Amino acid sequence: MQNRTTNIPAVVFLYGILHGLVDAASMSLFFFCLWSGGISDAVFGFLLYGIVAFGLQLPFGYLVDRVNRPKWTLTLGIFLLAAAPSLLNVPTVALLLACLGNALFHVTGGHVVLSLSRGKAAMPGIYVAPGTLGASLGALLGSRGFYPQAFWVVLPVLAAVPILFLNASEQEETSAANPSVPKRRTPFFEAGILLFCGCIACRSSVDILFQKMNFTAMSALFITLAAFFGKIGGGILADRFGWHRFTLFALLIALVIMAFAPVPLPFLVVGLFFLNTSMPVTLAAVSNFLPHRPGLAFGITAFAMILGAFAVFRLPADFRLISLSVFCCILLFHLGIRHYNVYAGKFGEPPTLSRREIE
Repeated sequence: MQNRTTNIPAVVFLYGILHGLVDAASMSLFFFCLWSGGISDAVFGFLLYGIVAFGLQLPFGYLVDRVNRPKWTLTLGIFLLAAAPSLLNVPTVALLLACLGNALFHVTGGHVVLSLSRGKAAMPGIYVAPGTLGASLGALLGSRGFYPQAFWVVLPVLAAVPILFLNASEQEETSAANPSVPKRRTPFFEAGILLFCGCIACRSSVDILFQKMNFTAMSALFITLAAFFGKIGGGILADRFGWHRFTLFALLIALVIMAFAPVPLPFLVVGLFFLNTSMPVTLAAVSNFLPHRPGLAFGITAFAMILGAFAVFRLPADFRLISLSVFCCILLFHLGIRHYNVYAGKFGEPPTLSRREIE
């Protein structure tokens, strides 16, 4: 079969759109179950959603890498999500099914996008960012009792989309032995991943604390857009100006703003924009620490994110706590990127997908 030139940015953009739709569908179901009383305990629902939809991304990511059939695992995830409404008479089971599909989709999409990114941060940001808009839209619709049936009509159709980009032939093994990757892990490997995960957890705790504040609908929209554009712009700007230099500068701006909070909304929006620019860099760095294990890398970062959310779930929204979290985020990122530079300088090579996989 003749190989065709693949427009990789278009593939990543498509996966980003799918990501936004999947998160919108998941969150609309979750909040609709809370609104309708199908799940009476909001804390239980939050824990269930967090543990299954985010926590399971870690083992799912490992399995996706091992199976190495992203076309099928992504399609399975979307169909699990699309099947959830058929069990709405048992809301907990319906939510569980949606969360399973959500987790499987996320790590499979992460597996593909991180592989296509060739170690850069821009594409992971483009893939993840639409989830912010989708989750906010789904939460808004579901919490007001609007159950968008269109999501469940569109999703099964979209499940066929990966077939357009991942052919049916046997995929080459992407985790083959690579002489540039050390056979025995160094201390930089474990320490670097842990430091970046700590940075991710701190950033996640800030997002949760902001969600607890009583913002107007318009203010919440600007905050959501700040996170969206921060994730997209962060990867592009960091690749252009340097991961360490740009991200540290961005986080310091966020810290200065949060330290003087409460401040007018435009300043908070700017602060959250710069805070979220670190997301694609930390994701890409963890992925580069794990060559040929992009699904596992994505799952690790998702697990760190939910740990940060759980850590502050019961705490009040306080700007002093937010400032402390941003400060810890800066410190952990700085130490993590120093470890990364040593590790990558000696050993690292970004993972890639073969041409057959993206034909």
